[in-house]
Amino acid sequence: MSEQVFQLISEVSKKSVEELKASQNDTGLWDSLLHVELVFALEAEFDIFFSPDEIAEIDTPAKIVEILQLKVA
Repeated sequence: MSEQVFQLISEVSKKSVEELKASQNDTGLWDSLLHVELVFALEAEFDIFFSPDEIAEIDTPAKIVEILQLKVA
C-alpha cells in the first residue's frame, strides 16, 4: 500500500516518489489546495472517506500511510 500511496501523492503533487520518500516525515510538502486534492484522490483511490479530524492530521506522506493502514485494514 505504501508504494501506491507514494505514487498517488507524486501524481497529485508533481514531486518525485524519491523526493517524497526522502521527506516522508516532513510537513510543508504541499499547500492547502494540494491538501484538498490529495484528500479527494486518496478517497477515490481507496474508496474511503476521511473524517474532518483525519483530514487535519494528514500533513506528511508517512501520516497518510499510517491513517490509510488503519482505515483499510
